[in-house]
Amino acid sequence: MELVLVVSFPDQPDREGFTVVADPRDQLVWERAKKGRSLGDLLTLQVRIEDLYSLAHIAAKRTKKYLDDLAVFEVEAAVVMGRRDDSDEDPSPEGPSADESSS
Repeated sequence: MELVLVVSFPDQPDREGFTVVADPRDQLVWERAKKGRSLGDLLTLQVRIEDLYSLAHIAAKRTKKYLDDLAVFEVEAAVVMGRRDDSDEDPSPEGPSADESSS
């Protein structure tokens, strides 16, 4: 499973945000960084906001999209989480749309 994390910088409108995918490598580093963390917490979205920022920071550093330390990241960034895995279905509708079927 991969987690899609959207990072923005609300107090810095001239600074461009980014999207980062936290893959299993990032999840492993996140899990090992603090006792009690587990992949199960991520799968059920039972994480604290502190954990979300930590995971986003790990993934952003790995992809070189953000290189400063976690404390600065927590002050500067706003993080929103999505989730993507192989079982996610294509969100596009199949068959005729409601408008087409009513004519």
